[in-house]
Amino acid sequence: MRREGRTSTQRDDLLPPVLSTLRDRRPGPRIRVVVVETDEGVPRVRSGDLDLLVAYRCLPEDPPAPSEALTITVLGREPLVLVAGAEPGRRRPLELAECLEREWVSGHAHNPDRRLLHRWAGELGIAPQVTLETEDLHSMLAMIRAGLAVGLIPATLLVAGHGAGVERVVPPPEVEPLHREILAVSRPGARVPIMDELVTLLASAVEGAQSSEDFMVMRTL
Repeated sequence: MRREGRTSTQRDDLLPPVLSTLRDRRPGPRIRVVVVETDEGVPRVRSGDLDLLVAYRCLPEDPPAPSEALTITVLGREPLVLVAGAEPGRRRPLELAECLEREWVSGHAHNPDRRLLHRWAGELGIAPQVTLETEDLHSMLAMIRAGLAVGLIPATLLVAGHGAGVERVVPPPEVEPLHREILAVSRPGARVPIMDELVTLLASAVEGAQSSEDFMVMRTL
């Protein structure tokens, strides 16, 4: 049995269809899925408790990094979109300047997404007031839909049927889009053919989601 982990802040819709495809192709081997955060999962890959970790990296200096003990494969770059609760009747896009006095939702103080938000805000010279903290993306979306906060949400989650009730906040034209890297983490030489096939399917799934027509619409709202 192969042991695969994913982070709890990964998209819930990314892994199931990939595992289903893999099961149809290879009905024999079983894969045990464990939901852990990146900082917990990486040591478990090193120790051999996990064979593969599907993780994310928000900032370039964040772990994991390639080493003699780890093999890192970048599956893709997932854009992060700033969204607010939809306002029926609004005649023009919501701009970032209109959100500076609102409450914001993000991860806990030292989490990667929170540090990314603060770095991005510092580069823009703004100071978002994060008053709602959660690790769960669906909870973030629920708070945003209710009009309680503004927050950064992975774009592929929004186009996977979870974008109803929110609208994209339009940043100034000079602002670079934010993203996070989706990674496959394993031990050198430890990937058996089924794990290589899983990594290939995951990379295709990330690429397909990012290049979908719905995703392009979401980017240009």
